[in-house]
Amino acid sequence: MADDGRISRRRSVFARNVVHTGYLVGDIERSLRFYEKFGFGIHIRMPMGDAEQNKIGEVVFLALPGDGPRLELQQLFARPVPDAGNARGHIGITIDDMDIALAALVREGITPETPPFRPVKDGATICFFRDPDGHLVELLAGLEL
Repeated sequence: MADDGRISRRRSVFARNVVHTGYLVGDIERSLRFYEKFGFGIHIRMPMGDAEQNKIGEVVFLALPGDGPRLELQQLFARPVPDAGNARGHIGITIDDMDIALAALVREGITPETPPFRPVKDGATICFFRDPDGHLVELLAGLEL
């Protein structure tokens, strides 16, 4: 924020927009039924993979009518049910070019949590970072929503 309380007009050289917030859930079907009551509908549903494209869970992107997918629900098969209030996952930010974004962040002293990878063949390239409090920030290159 600027000194006068307004949001700074400084523009990132690589970030385009925030596309979603992700939550870890213990039962994706139960969570879908819950969020449908708020008006969310399924936009995309697919298996979730790791860097080697092994299936490790399921992911569903939900959208409100007339909007894009803003809520991501993840169920990870190898993880126990998340603790209440601790199930925050990450914020997703689209970018145009992963190499440019990584170089800009490294110049600022911010290093990735993981190397960039593509969890779904022919999908977006993603890379995770941690903020100073340990929250995940996901950059997504090659994703148009």
